[in-house]
Order: sequence, then structure tokens, then C-alpha cells
Amino acid sequence: MFCSNCGKTVPDNATQCPYCGAPVTAQQTGMPAQQPGRNRSSAASKVGNGLGIAALILGALTILMNLIGYVAIGLAVAAIVQGARTKNKAPVVMGVVAIVLAIALIIVNMIFFNPFA
Repeated sequence: MFCSNCGKTVPDNATQCPYCGAPVTAQQTGMPAQQPGRNRSSAASKVGNGLGIAALILGALTILMNLIGYVAIGLAVAAIVQGARTKNKAPVVMGVVAIVLAIALIIVNMIFFNPFA
């Protein structure tokens, strides 16, 4: 018979797998033999879980990056308005540059890192 955990051949009278230490029950003796290597190892399952978590975090960060860009645009507009009121050119110029950069980065972020595509 085969171990249901690691898929290796186990002697019929074994109470546990000599390779991975998983307990072997009497029910496995009557079951049809499984092909070795069919079951996924727990290490491969953990890697898959880790990749899924990483993808979820990066997707959330992508959405957050767009929101930060929108906030930057709002602050830049406020700087432009304040600069226009005080007749100070510096906030106006910085606000326009910030808006252009924020819009460009939002577009790049949406094209290359769109979590909904």
C-alpha cells in the first residue's frame, strides 16, 4: 500500500509511514492502492498559500496607490488655489507639476498593475 500523506510505498503491517511518519490506519489496507506522488505535499501547499497572500497584499497596495494619487491631486489643487490667492507662483508651479505626475502615475499603475484585469 501507499502512504496517503507522501505517496511512498509502506509495508502492509506498518502502523506509520517510515518516510514521513504519518499514521497508517487499517482502513488504508482495504483501499485501492494510490499512485505515489499524487497527493500534494504540505510544503507545496504552503508555497501556494504564500503566493496567494502576496498577490492579495500587492493587489490591495495597487488600489491604495491610486487613492494616494487622487489625494495628491486634491492637495495640488488646493496649493494652486492658495498660490493664486496670494499671487505666489511657487505653489502654482508645484501644484501643476504634482497633478501631471500624479495623473501619469495613476495611468501607469492602472495599465500595468490593474488588479481587476
